[in-house]
This record gives sequence, C-alpha cells and structure tokens, in this order.
Amino acid sequence: IDITFLIDMILHFFLMYPVRRSGDGYSLERRQGYIVKHYLQTWFFVDVASIVPIDTISIVTRSEDFKKLKAVKVVRLVRLLKLARVRRLWR
Repeated sequence: IDITFLIDMILHFFLMYPVRRSGDGYSLERRQGYIVKHYLQTWFFVDVASIVPIDTISIVTRSEDFKKLKAVKVVRLVRLLKLARVRRLWR
C-alpha cells in the first residue's frame, strides 16, 4: 500500500484540477506551477503522513511506548482517508 500511496503522491504533482472561472463555470488548471502549489497547499502533508511506515518504525525500535501513542492511531486514520480518496479516483 505504501508504494501505491507514493505513486499517487507523485502523480498529484502532474494532475490537473478543476478551477471555478467567473461566468464560465469550471475549467481544468493546466499550468504546472499552479498544480504543484495547489497540491502542496491541500493534500500534500496528508499524503506524506500516510506513507510514513509507522508499523516498521515500531518494530525496529521495539518500543511499547511507541505503539501506545495516539499519533499512531491518527496516522492510521489518515491512511484510511487517503485510501478512500485513491479508491474514489480509480472509479
């Protein structure tokens, strides 16, 4: 799943997004700089948090305290949200 999220993250630097134009409805933003800026301001940090290998870190450190952290649960929730977004895009 981490590789899927990483590929999705890379693709979002290149995917056009809808922009509301005055009087014309919506159009797709095609300018690369604007696409990157939009992604960095919206989903980028959620995507980064979703690819952090929390389970691997907890196994390597062998820390029981690390497993008890609420942050781990939050990151797992973020992964679920990300997975739902990826699934929606593929439909």
